[in-house]
Amino acid sequence: MKILFLLCTVSLVLGGCAQVNVRSLGTAAGQPQAFELRSRTLVQLSTEATRLCPTGYQVLRQWHSTQRAELADNPVLKRVAQAQDFIGAGDAVQAQATIQCKS
Repeated sequence: MKILFLLCTVSLVLGGCAQVNVRSLGTAAGQPQAFELRSRTLVQLSTEATRLCPTGYQVLRQWHSTQRAELADNPVLKRVAQAQDFIGAGDAVQAQATIQCKS
């Protein structure tokens, strides 16, 4: 029973690691689709863009941040931050891109 619980927990945690938020943007009739993508890394965005636009895409806008806010020297706050990272609750969007599929 403990092994099953552990496997379920690991799959939930790992499943949330590669999450990409996709928002379809309105385009005029006959125009290629456009999307706003948000995730933790640019690699994840590129992978999702390739999946969404198999014929290729153009990056209209792209942004990413690799810095994390500094934590105070308080060990309790550091433990809370570690717990949030573990469960994914502390994830902030660190990369985003707006793409347009090629027709």
